Amino acid sequence: MADTAKKELHEDADAEGSNDKVLQSRDRRTVGSILPWIITLVVAVLCAGAGLTLGRLFAASRTPGQTEHCPENPLLELQSPEEARPPTDSERTWYYDLEPVTVNLNEPAIRHHVRASVTLEMSGGVDPSKGRAFLERRKVLLADRLTVHLASLAPQDLRGEGKIEQVQLQIRDIFNKELFPHSKPRIKQVLLKHLAMQ
Repeated sequence: MADTAKKELHEDADAEGSNDKVLQSRDRRTVGSILPWIITLVVAVLCAGAGLTLGRLFAASRTPGQTEHCPENPLLELQSPEEARPPTDSERTWYYDLEPVTVNLNEPAIRHHVRASVTLEMSGGVDPSKGRAFLERRKVLLADRLTVHLASLAPQDLRGEGKIEQVQLQIRDIFNKELFPHSKPRIKQVLLKHLAMQ
């Protein structure tokens, strides 16, 4: 009887041992079948992160304002965010042409005269239709101020790019002071369409 009890205990221990071996074998198979999926997932996450990082680096290396060209249709170009927004009042400029003037220069010994045609570049803060009407009513006054200023110049004042640019700035300041004495200047530039000295 003692042998039988020992034998049963031994058989129970063998059964438990074989059950443990079966469970361990199942655990190994489960880990073995999940492990490739985990590795694949980790590799995919790393590749996605690297791709995102490289994409941002290459996008940042483009110069600002550079547009991308669409190869399928060259007429379709992507705009940068700055180009896509509507222009502000200060960016919407318009132009007004004055009548040409001919003036004798300030040189007593020899008669020199200059013929000049100017265009005013106006700020977008001024409505073009109202602004043109305003300038039309004052074009005689502007022609007078332009004539007086040019008549005060000597021939050497109109020779060389730097001197001509200085004269343009002076005319702009005279016109702004005359037209807008109590507000901010509205004439951005005075552009010379024609300047001939004889």
